[in-house]
Amino acid sequence: MRPRRRTFLFRIGSFGASNRKSQVVNPVPRLFAALDPPGPARKAVNTLRTDDLDGARRTPPEQYHLTLRFFGDVGEEHATAVEDALAGVDAEAPALRSTGLIALPSRRRPRVLAVTFARTEALKTLHEQVEAAARALGFEAETRRFRPHLTFARLNEADPQAVVRFLRTQPVPDVSFTASAFHLYESELRPDGARHQRRAAFALEGR
Repeated sequence: MRPRRRTFLFRIGSFGASNRKSQVVNPVPRLFAALDPPGPARKAVNTLRTDDLDGARRTPPEQYHLTLRFFGDVGEEHATAVEDALAGVDAEAPALRSTGLIALPSRRRPRVLAVTFARTEALKTLHEQVEAAARALGFEAETRRFRPHLTFARLNEADPQAVVRFLRTQPVPDVSFTASAFHLYESELRPDGARHQRRAAFALEGR
């Protein structure tokens, strides 16, 4: 049996300057694990046009990510335990492929627009291992079915019918890439919206 790897690509202990921290609404780290799309994938998603959709606010391309697990507000002393647990994940690097566009949580109550991705066995296994690491630390089980997606816009009181028309008429961007690592992010809530900073990265196995 191959031994489990515990490999950090890097770790960032502090995000720095006090003047930046003074602008943060949530002083307690809010953590989530996610996959990062490479530059060409970000450009492809950013071709989607929401100019004619009232109430749509675009997500900056540098903030695009595919969430594996949301941990929520975690004290700094417990954040290190999350990093250590995720370092024990031993999974194959998943190949990702876009499959469609979706409004979440539903078309009747649209709050975000996202690109969906195929739920491959490799991606499913990675998600299950990240979830198992969270459960081992005492986090409650995630009851919602894993639906791989990348949010590209947030909606504020958008007309559901207009959203449906948007989803029917927009071409699905051709996005495909292999994720060689996943990341632990710290989300900073600011008056102008959330900003995500990488806290740690974890290598995934090529097969």
